[in-house]
Amino acid sequence: APSAHRERLLPFTLPDPNLGGGPRAFLKRSVARLTRWQTLPLLRQLNEVRVEHHERLAALEARSQELKQAFDRVDREAEELADQHLRTSQLAASLEAVKQTLDQRLDDLRGGLSWLNHLRAEDRAELTSALARIRAGAEPGAAASGEAAGTDCPAHLDAFYEAHQERFRGSREFVRRRLEIYLPQVQSVAGADHPVVDLGPGRGEWLALLRDRGIAAYGVDVNSSFVAGAAEIGLDVRHQDAVEHLRSLPDGSLAAVTAFHLVEHLSPAALIELVDNALRALRPGGLLILETPNPLNLKVGAASFHLDPTHVRPIHPLFLEFVLENRGFAEVRTAMVNAPGEPPLEVAVSPDASSGTLSRVAELLNEAFFVGMDYAVVGRRADPSRETAGSLEAGHTEPAAGAGRQPPEPK
Repeated sequence: APSAHRERLLPFTLPDPNLGGGPRAFLKRSVARLTRWQTLPLLRQLNEVRVEHHERLAALEARSQELKQAFDRVDREAEELADQHLRTSQLAASLEAVKQTLDQRLDDLRGGLSWLNHLRAEDRAELTSALARIRAGAEPGAAASGEAAGTDCPAHLDAFYEAHQERFRGSREFVRRRLEIYLPQVQSVAGADHPVVDLGPGRGEWLALLRDRGIAAYGVDVNSSFVAGAAEIGLDVRHQDAVEHLRSLPDGSLAAVTAFHLVEHLSPAALIELVDNALRALRPGGLLILETPNPLNLKVGAASFHLDPTHVRPIHPLFLEFVLENRGFAEVRTAMVNAPGEPPLEVAVSPDASSGTLSRVAELLNEAFFVGMDYAVVGRRADPSRETAGSLEAGHTEPAAGAGRQPPEPK
């Protein structure tokens, strides 16, 4: 130990020539031995600082990853919020469009509902009276005469009513295009020995279509201006009351009876008599085609229907269908025709609860305002030779969604 202490205190001993290295190496070793006890603690502290630095760097890296993940979540949530805001804006726009539509229609509804309520009691009373007369065996022909002609305008106003039709019915070409949908059915029953009679042909658009297809047909109208106008374009239109004319025909003499926008001019008693006489005058398998304004379209029932002052009242499609069935027609069918020019309302599909409400509102508005503006009821006089076990049941009403499609075709 003394020698070691001595060596620590007196490191500068003479170099041993036998060890080699010379004075320089000896000096380095001596300095290293002298400073080792001072540098070792510093090295330990430096190592601890280095370890702590690495630990802090690792913690910072972990924190950086956490922050990056948090920022990613914030970005995703921001995108979701932006999408939700866009959907909300779209729904708000749809709701505003529906609101504007409701505002536009509300005045029509207010004006029409009170009028319809007034007519309900009047209709019920008149129908009850007509049914009572029928049950009692009364002859309604006298009351029906004139009403069944197509208008109840006095004769001196025939030219006025003709001008009215020119103004509000639409152009001849427009009406022809609408009536073309009925041609296939009439062509299927027409024949030279059994003509088609059109009741209240007006300007003759339908008769002109039949003539162009080579189908034997003529019309009956009480409006002298319409009769004269038809003669000028080579159409056969007779100046006579519709019911009286049907009553005068032999049984089974017609292939089809058509009446476009006529029955709304009739009382219930006149309508029933027209249907009865049409059934008798048709040959077995012959067709009765009736087209009339559709009161299920509220814009028609509450507004445009009343442009014609000779209209008596709108006729519900179920009632007109019932009349044909009740009076003996077979295979009665009803379809909505002549769709409105405006497209139906649409609401964007969304899982949001408000979207379902808007869709339901749009559905109700479409049912009320965007169904066919007219409807057609078609019935056939029963033909025993055509009866089959697979015949469709009568009394089916086509859904309102069929607005604008082909009219029903009895089998």
